[in-house]
Amino acid sequence: MARREITSADYSEHTQLHCDGCGWNGAAGEASERRWPDFVAVRCPTCDRTIATVVPEPPTPKSAASAS
Repeated sequence: MARREITSADYSEHTQLHCDGCGWNGAAGEASERRWPDFVAVRCPTCDRTIATVVPEPPTPKSAASAS
């Protein structure tokens, strides 16, 4: 199983993750997060391998009605 890409709306401490490197299974809240400007890499707490990437939600376009 490859690294999972999940949106920030779908990511919570209850998100189930799996590490192919060491076989760790657990909730996202148990894994460590390292923040970068564009995404969050979720790392396995056992072997420190990146096991998921949380991508930000796309920005919501402003409606034409609110701009006037």
